[in-house]
Amino acid sequence: MVKRIAWLDTAKKQFFEIAAYLAEQYSPATAQRFSEELYTKILRIMQQPGSGHPGPVSQIRYFIVRKRYNVYYRHSGEVLYVVYLWDTKQDPKKNPYRK
Repeated sequence: MVKRIAWLDTAKKQFFEIAAYLAEQYSPATAQRFSEELYTKILRIMQQPGSGHPGPVSQIRYFIVRKRYNVYYRHSGEVLYVVYLWDTKQDPKKNPYRK
C-alpha cells in the first residue's frame, strides 16, 4: 500500500496552472472542487495503485478527473509519484504520455 504522495515539479506546476485557470474562467469554488476531486481520486489510487488505466509508457498509469484531465502517475514501494497532468482539450501530439 502506498503511504506517501510525491509530486514531480512539472505536475505541481500544471496543477497550479489548471487551478488558476478554473478560478479565473469560472470561479474559485470551481477550482476548489477540482482540487478536492483530484485529491479524492489520488487517495483512492493510493489504496489500489494498479487500478488506474495503463499508460503507453512502462510503469506509468493514469486516471481521469472531470472527464477532461488525465493524471499520470507511477508508484514505487510506498510512494505514489504524480508525474503529469494533461488537459485533454490541448493538442494530443503535445502530450508526452499519449498512446
